[in-house]
Amino acid sequence: MKLKFSRVPNKYKNPFIINGLKGDILIAKSAKQQNILYVGNLVTGFGLSWRLINYLQSFGTVTSIDLPGIGGMDSFQSIDKKISLNNYADFLVSVIKSRYKNKKFIIFADGFGLVLITKLLLKYPKISSQIKIIICINGILSGDLYNKPSFSSNIYGNYFQMKKMFINQSTHSSFNKIYRLYPYYNLDINDPALNLYKSDKKYIKRYIESNDFYTNLLINKQLANLDLNGRIENVQLWNIQLKNSSIDILKTDESIRNIYSKYNKSSPKLNMIDIIFDTNISISNLFTLRLRKKLSK
Repeated sequence: MKLKFSRVPNKYKNPFIINGLKGDILIAKSAKQQNILYVGNLVTGFGLSWRLINYLQSFGTVTSIDLPGIGGMDSFQSIDKKISLNNYADFLVSVIKSRYKNKKFIIFADGFGLVLITKLLLKYPKISSQIKIIICINGILSGDLYNKPSFSSNIYGNYFQMKKMFINQSTHSSFNKIYRLYPYYNLDINDPALNLYKSDKKYIKRYIESNDFYTNLLINKQLANLDLNGRIENVQLWNIQLKNSSIDILKTDESIRNIYSKYNKSSPKLNMIDIIFDTNISISNLFTLRLRKKLSK
């Protein structure tokens, strides 16, 4: 298997300051009139998702911003704010108001991104009138599903792997230094099968390590105790469930249907490796014909 990594072109990235937090914003302009907000997960942000974002660009202008403590953006601690899902929801509201004002847009959420968008809509329901559709990959809205040993190999399991080690730790830098020793993306970038250039390996490693572990630790704890209450009636959610996922599909569907009245899903024969890297598989296979039509409207 020979794969090739696609970096985000520098021309699409710019420094961005919002609510006192410094990070990068990605704006991939398109000739199409559609506006798409890409909300990344706890690991990749937009830095490792260019192949997907580039495809979405064929439907409209894609905007994405590093989340606090992820992808190199300042953490909430840098402005003396609590690291919480509620504060992430407030942060995204500020991004939406800054970028879209009262314009309509599509949301594309990756994993954890769906939790943030759901928090946002439950807290600020008026914003739902601006959203045409929410599309997500491997969306989960159940704390029970995050609180599983099967997640121990990826970012969602790290809280449970290391909480005993850090039970008495209070130094922010200590968290980050020790966390460097742990792989927190289910991908071995030194695997010869990936056939990556050394510069690509350095880029991927540097991007992942720019994430703030203390932020991840506290967010994972909150995800494990996630308890979302409320209904979202007027926004359609489409969940793309990738193969080789270790989650309980029936419980995933139930957790989403409990909140979203308009829910669809699809299950393409792709995994995260196919999405992050260039392969012979077209990224368009991630989207059903019906979903591509919704993106084009």
